[in-house]
Amino acid sequence: MATIVVGLLALPAGPASTHARTLIVDDDGVQCPNANYLSIQPAINAARPGDTVRVCGGAYTGDLTIDKAIGLVAQTPAAPTVDCVAGGSPGTGTTIFTGAISLTGTGAKVDGFVVTGAPTGITTSEQSSEYQIRRNLIEGNSDFGIELQSNGAQQTVVEQNCVRSNGGGGIASEGGKLRRAVIRSNTVADTFEAITTLGPHPRYDISISRNTIRRANYGIAVSGTVGSDITGNDIDLTNPPDAVLGAGVGVGGGNIGLTITSNTISAVFGTAVYFQREGFLAVDTGANIGILLARNTLHDNLGSGVRVEIPAAGRPANLTSSLLFRNTADSNGVNGFAVTAGNDGNVLLDNQSTNNGRYGIALLGADNAVVAANTMKGNGRADAQDDAVGQNRWIANVCGTDEPVGALCNTPAAATATTAQSATTTVPAPHKVGQSRWPCLRVPVWDVDPLDGGGWVWITVLAPDAPAGTYCGA
Repeated sequence: MATIVVGLLALPAGPASTHARTLIVDDDGVQCPNANYLSIQPAINAARPGDTVRVCGGAYTGDLTIDKAIGLVAQTPAAPTVDCVAGGSPGTGTTIFTGAISLTGTGAKVDGFVVTGAPTGITTSEQSSEYQIRRNLIEGNSDFGIELQSNGAQQTVVEQNCVRSNGGGGIASEGGKLRRAVIRSNTVADTFEAITTLGPHPRYDISISRNTIRRANYGIAVSGTVGSDITGNDIDLTNPPDAVLGAGVGVGGGNIGLTITSNTISAVFGTAVYFQREGFLAVDTGANIGILLARNTLHDNLGSGVRVEIPAAGRPANLTSSLLFRNTADSNGVNGFAVTAGNDGNVLLDNQSTNNGRYGIALLGADNAVVAANTMKGNGRADAQDDAVGQNRWIANVCGTDEPVGALCNTPAAATATTAQSATTTVPAPHKVGQSRWPCLRVPVWDVDPLDGGGWVWITVLAPDAPAGTYCGA
């Protein structure tokens, strides 16, 4: 009998012990009389990986730490109860949490809370990954709404949050590395910088997509990213919080293989898409290489649609070996597209630039550029301008006025084979950045050929976080 008892005790636990549980929290026991806990952290401590801590409506205070793969879920999701842009209080039954929430365990999740009254509302750790931050209303924090970090072992997702009226910024990654993260379908408003990945930390495979941004000085700002994208965002910066020149999308240094596509950017108190390292919010000293800026609509901004700033003495280019393709720049205060000296080897292909205050496309000392099949009309001073005629190629552009006169507009395409004009309809999406041989990265760049239109070719560049002294060849 003793042997049988010992044997029974040694048997593995039955299926019921592996089932995920739901632990209920209610601060006063009114909304959820069957609640197990009156406060949140004890429920988190008691939860096992895979469990859900469900928090009923009420007011809760004190900082929280989630160090395991559990879901912290509000009974009534807060973000869907408000018009994030127009303002207003969260709806009845929401869970209001005053304090900071730290996610340190892989797979930790926060869903549906009002998070307020902290230096930073929600912070994740670069030691773990697979975080989920969803449907929260994050407002009234003195620094950032969200500070996002991850080691990238699994994808992190930040989506459908309302992030507004935080003192420094909305969604940021400035304190540590961030890899394999998706920031999508959020609304960010009433802050100096809305979505930023800045500072001296590696950031790989970041996707910033379909976000709505209002009343900020900087919409999206990035530096030091590899193989990342900024896609389909709606950025209207009417009535920014400060009278400071900003940017719809600000690109600092060290971005490699970044795509900026299908965004709509308007009413910026500054430039819609601005490439500048020095004097900007970014600190990465590397060049921006292999950037694809395509199919964006840039209109009614105080400055230019696109401006690539002059790099400081001794610094590499703010933009090189990059493609500006099928963007529309209309009714901007200065230029449609402006590329300055020190930024070489870029291609401007099949863009539309109309009714801008100064120039449609201006090469302000830039060289080794190809300007092909663009349409420029109705711009204030001239449609096309080039300070270094003879050092750049102008092919099959349609425009009415140019500086120097007669040198740039309506230049002929190649007389044989397929012209650049007809080839613009077949530019495919670029290949992904090859990271398998880190720190030597393979990056696609567009090579224009006036006979056959061109195609993607590979170059090898050094990763922004490569060890000092690393050499990747020519």
